[in-house]
Amino acid sequence: MTTISRTLGPDAESSAGNNLRDKTVLCADDDEDQLTARRMLLESAGVKVLTAKSGQEALELFEKAGAVDAVVLDYYMPGMKGLSVAREIKRLRSNVPIVVLSGFAALPDETIGVIDRWLQKRDVTELLGELEQLMQQKTVGRPGT
Repeated sequence: MTTISRTLGPDAESSAGNNLRDKTVLCADDDEDQLTARRMLLESAGVKVLTAKSGQEALELFEKAGAVDAVVLDYYMPGMKGLSVAREIKRLRSNVPIVVLSGFAALPDETIGVIDRWLQKRDVTELLGELEQLMQQKTVGRPGT
């Protein structure tokens, strides 16, 4: 049993099944503690995690990495908000699922049609399941699958 499963509960790692294993997720957050916790959670499910501490760094990593299966962004980052990053990522590759995390409870109107999921930062246990669901939907929706 890993530290993540002891912290989040016995079903935290297994709830996402094996569909996230070997996927690559880009995470961006200016709060290093949040970024580290998210990386640990995703890695515990077998996800390869790319991390960025700013919106600009996230875009650079996204363009260089090529094979990013999903993106998890903090909504509010200095310089470039997560929503601006999401818009640019969707412009580059519209099929990449994007989850935005925030301390705000309500989904701002400006995010409609840009992001795939809005989660509060405290909903960390839901993140794995949401990512798995979004990636499955995007895979089913791709031509030739």
